[in-house]
Amino acid sequence: GNLKVTGSPIEIGGKVQAQKTSGSDGEADLTFAYRPEAGEAGIDLAFSEAANGLLAGILNLPDKPSTAIRISGQGPLSNWQVDAGAEVGGEAVLDLAGSAGIDGSDTRLSLNGSGFPEKLSPPAYRDLLAGRMQIDLAAQRDGNGRIEVQTAKLDFGKFFAAATGTFDPEGQNSITGGLSAKQAAINLAGIIPGVDNLAPKDIAFLIEGSGEAASIEITGDIPLVDAGTVALVGLRTRLFAPSFNLSERTGNLEIEAELSEARSDNEQLAKLLQGATYLSVNGMAEGERIRLQSVEAVNRGIEASAEGVVELAPFAIELSPTVT
Repeated sequence: GNLKVTGSPIEIGGKVQAQKTSGSDGEADLTFAYRPEAGEAGIDLAFSEAANGLLAGILNLPDKPSTAIRISGQGPLSNWQVDAGAEVGGEAVLDLAGSAGIDGSDTRLSLNGSGFPEKLSPPAYRDLLAGRMQIDLAAQRDGNGRIEVQTAKLDFGKFFAAATGTFDPEGQNSITGGLSAKQAAINLAGIIPGVDNLAPKDIAFLIEGSGEAASIEITGDIPLVDAGTVALVGLRTRLFAPSFNLSERTGNLEIEAELSEARSDNEQLAKLLQGATYLSVNGMAEGERIRLQSVEAVNRGIEASAEGVVELAPFAIELSPTVT
């Protein structure tokens, strides 16, 4: 490799080349340049490996095919143009283009593209990412934390996610979004630590009003939550915060939920989890803590009430229940 620094105007640049000396054939080339006075930068990265290479092994790709990745970025830092792509087994699986900009304390990002990312994913994510992906993103953030999402659309073979609007902890808010399964539910098995399976069908959110007293509503239709000892089937839930301080993360919370069935291998839990269950929670968010002022649960096996505390960092729950 080499590195060079030239005089007025200053330019810093270099080139690095690497080639594998054992195992399957592979090489990487990196070229970069930075012109601080002009506020410009450039980078070109190309990586490729023959079949049975290191990357295919790390990702545990079927049949260990050849892989190739390219990333190119050029232009002023206020409007940096990026192009990226990937190939697996000689087939193009990702093609992305976008731009990023930094102007003082303001930042801007846009990204568009398509591909088949499951072909370059480890086994746990392949079912989730199966099918053709299309992404369309354009957003910006100012120095005061105001985020404006012009468009955010992520379309996969099995689900669709989108968001649009403005999120501003210090000003006015109007942002909505969510995700929807294209089939029965989105399979997140093995992805979330501590949860054997999570299969949401529809999740939606809406935030409106001032940052000091925003109205927040989150709804979810989740056919399965399997945490190992307990499995919840047919969960429908709604969280509503009528006047939430976004900066301080404080405000009243109201949660309503119902589930069609709950199962457990634990005999004592199984006796309590009989038939449809209805849950109502009223609490107060206090930054890293939620005080549960009242929790009520009803089904064929129990009528229970409780109060307690949920610690968010690290996560922990303390409840004082009364069961009849």
